Amino acid sequence: YSLGKAYEIGEGGISLFAKQDLKIGDMVVLNFQIPNGDFVSVRGQVRNIKKEAHKNFNLVGFSFVNMSFVAKRQIRTYVSSK
Repeated sequence: YSLGKAYEIGEGGISLFAKQDLKIGDMVVLNFQIPNGDFVSVRGQVRNIKKEAHKNFNLVGFSFVNMSFVAKRQIRTYVSSK
C-alpha cells in the first residue's frame, strides 16, 4: 500500500503525486473517496509519468479500467461543480 495526493480527476482517470517507481503500462488498484460520493476501488493503468525531482514525487496519470457507471457519474458531478 502507498498513499498519494490527488492532483486531477475526470471520468476517465486520475493523476496523483506518488513516490513509487512506476512504469507506463503498470496496473495498480486505486482506492479513493469521491468528494460527496462513494468510496471507490478500481484498477488503473499508468498512462504517463512526469518526474518532479525537486519534490521527490512523480506526477502519475492513470486511466481507469472498468470504472462503474455510478462512480463515473459521481465524478462528473464533482468536476462540474468546480
